[in-house]
Amino acid sequence: MDTNGVTISFDDIFGGNPEDISLSKLEGFLEKVVTDTFQQNRTNPNELVRVVDNGVVTWMTADEAEAYLQPSENENENLKQSIHNALRGDRRILEQEIKVLFILAHNTLHQYRDKKLIPVSEIQRIEPNLIRLGRQVNFQLGSLKTIDDRMKLVRTNEPILDAFENKMGELLNLQKMGKREEAARIAQDLAGMKHKYVRLSRGLESDTHESSSIRVDLQRDKKSILSTHRYLVAQREGVLQEETHDLRTNIETMKSLLKSAEGEKKINYELSLSDKSMQLDVREKELVVVKKEQSVLKKKEDETTSIIEHLEELFSQRRPKEESPSPKATVESTPDQESETADEQKFRYRMAAVERRQR
Repeated sequence: MDTNGVTISFDDIFGGNPEDISLSKLEGFLEKVVTDTFQQNRTNPNELVRVVDNGVVTWMTADEAEAYLQPSENENENLKQSIHNALRGDRRILEQEIKVLFILAHNTLHQYRDKKLIPVSEIQRIEPNLIRLGRQVNFQLGSLKTIDDRMKLVRTNEPILDAFENKMGELLNLQKMGKREEAARIAQDLAGMKHKYVRLSRGLESDTHESSSIRVDLQRDKKSILSTHRYLVAQREGVLQEETHDLRTNIETMKSLLKSAEGEKKINYELSLSDKSMQLDVREKELVVVKKEQSVLKKKEDETTSIIEHLEELFSQRRPKEESPSPKATVESTPDQESETADEQKFRYRMAAVERRQR
């Protein structure tokens, strides 16, 4: 991602061990990193579009964001890699990404709330859902770590698991290269290891399935975070559109009054006109950024939807007839589950209304 904007890597944000940092501490640390970085660059972050991609957060100009949004020749390959990362990638990278996305959404909500940039009713509606989503993400990540650590311990104690899988990969490569004799020797080694490998790998099947299920749930949580963030930004767009409309009307009125004004009254109109024009310029610049940020969030949301659909299709081919509920089902089975579901449904309706307005 080539850009002249400011870039901060996940490693800069998380430091040594992200698992030891709570979301609240991480949020404070990210704010400090951002503030220090932009002070050094003498740049206003509110005039730039935030993009989270490939382990970094980048603040881009509107033109750079527009270039980022253009279709890429490598989109299919990138999607395949994203699907692999979601299912089999490093858990820590998955954890970093979803936490960063959550914190950025949370920061946007706090900024809009504290500066009264969107209606209070929207803050009151969204904040409880976002907090609940953050708790759910933490629960899912904790469950995934427990399972992955357990599976890692089994593999450490039973090296035949990794050895068999490595040899299997070697066999496939030799067969592709047409090296039959070498492949035959590897196949003979595998035959001797197969019985023990199958027995041990069956013991990991439950954990493997549960780990995969949690990873899909985390992608759903990621999509919810992106959707919530996009909705927040859409509310800010609506406010800015009203404000710019009102400012333009005021400016036109003052221009008309100036034609007949004299003396001190004319000076006051001129000062007021200059002030309103500067306000309009600031809001128009923010409106451009807000629209681009919505588009970036929509792009990431659509990518996540594609990942979820591919993973669900994959699991539908593997899923046994009867299976235990996933951890997400457990955490959501609370007394206020019905109200949560109703809130989510209302949110979807509001988001659909936003999208219709933008067409």
